[in-house]
Amino acid sequence: QLIPFNPGKLFHDNDDSQNILLEPQDSVYIFSKWLFRDKPAVTIEGEVRNKGTFALPENYRIKDAILEAGGLTKDASPGKGEIFRKSGTGDISQIYFSVGYAMSGDPAENLLLKDEDTIRVHSIWEERQKQVVSIDGDVKSPGQYTLANDMRVSDLIFSAGNILESAYLDEAEISSLIIDTGKSVNTDYRKINLRRALDNDPAHNIVLRPYDRVFVKRIPEWKEDRFVEINGEIKFPGRYIIKRGETLSSVLERAGGYTDKAYLRGAVFTRKEVRKLQQENLKALVLRLERELLIEGSVQISTSLSKEEIEAKKVELEQKRKFLESLSRIEATGRMSISLTHIRLLKNGPYDIELEDGDRLNIPMKNNVVNVAGAVMSPGSFIFADNLDYKNYINMSGGYSKYADTGSVYVLKTDGTAKKLPNGFFEWSNSRDRWEMTAFGEDIKDIEPGDSIVVPEKLDRIAWIREIKDITQILYQIAVTAGVLVVVF
Repeated sequence: QLIPFNPGKLFHDNDDSQNILLEPQDSVYIFSKWLFRDKPAVTIEGEVRNKGTFALPENYRIKDAILEAGGLTKDASPGKGEIFRKSGTGDISQIYFSVGYAMSGDPAENLLLKDEDTIRVHSIWEERQKQVVSIDGDVKSPGQYTLANDMRVSDLIFSAGNILESAYLDEAEISSLIIDTGKSVNTDYRKINLRRALDNDPAHNIVLRPYDRVFVKRIPEWKEDRFVEINGEIKFPGRYIIKRGETLSSVLERAGGYTDKAYLRGAVFTRKEVRKLQQENLKALVLRLERELLIEGSVQISTSLSKEEIEAKKVELEQKRKFLESLSRIEATGRMSISLTHIRLLKNGPYDIELEDGDRLNIPMKNNVVNVAGAVMSPGSFIFADNLDYKNYINMSGGYSKYADTGSVYVLKTDGTAKKLPNGFFEWSNSRDRWEMTAFGEDIKDIEPGDSIVVPEKLDRIAWIREIKDITQILYQIAVTAGVLVVVF
């Protein structure tokens, strides 16, 4: 069913009688005012301000139609334009004219129009490829710009909003494409003095060519605000701006040095770049485990013979997934092991490291607690005593549990390192490449305030764990990197 309405009365006269209620799947058509016309008309399209169809008075010419359409746009080509003219038989012919001469009123080009003519004005960019130049570096608006005639370096900088205060004026670089049409493209580099270019020295304020790239360099070490954070038992904690090459001892001196309660062995130093690297390593370890566990588990399910065996393998596979999920949630700390001493002794020593932006140092008070975790009867925390060794603390935790791996006990030291604890009177020293009596090993005590004693489980009790030969080493690496105890179940 066709229901006519008058858009003019609806929108201009607010005639509610024309505001027809629509129903699902209705279609609304609004026709051109010239579709049902009874007067001659011409259409104009392309690079004019107001494209459309216009009434055709007598003696109406190309210039008249363009002016009625609002005139030419800035991209209009003054060259060849077209008139598409319909003959009495319905055939379409093309008539060419010069837009520039037509607009000047030249009667040879400003042709008389006929009913149903369509005029097309082309863009200059249809005739030639749009040429651009670009600017990067320390300017307000780096990017790509249209190449104008006789455009120079200073013109491009002005188009980009001018240079920034950080711009290096003694040197800038221009890279140019050397095009051997249809054969090859090479790149040429030139250096200019930017200060002279901005002073309009023609030797440096050179005329740019298509696809040139101007790179405005930055003054070396320009206001690169780099911060480190020092907290805890320091006289003046807070965020400190550092200069390039500044060391840990220098910032500690600026922060007033340690307080009397500072526990230097427990200092925690973290670095952003180290955290990223550690997280990548953790991800790689988890992916390796995932490949070895899940792929093997899927193969086992596909080769199982009985329903009971399939169900058992599915339960096992789900256990593996949960285990891997728990590992994937572990986050690296970015902790670097350092050994703080008196600032005078720290200077120029191996731990007087050069600081980087985002470094953090926290110096705690002495923590007289030793933690025991893992496969013991009652994990907990205990007061530190000089006369107790790690076995005493394990006994205070109720002793080893049934599945404790007593030969792999280690301690996560308060300084961020890890150390395997001796399991007898003699222990092999890797650093000295010899057997030693445990009493004459490292100078650092086995157990110190703030340490955590970790008793791993015997992982080979879990059938699917046996599929990975070095699972213990992998979990140990994860524990040391993240500073956490990895619990299988």
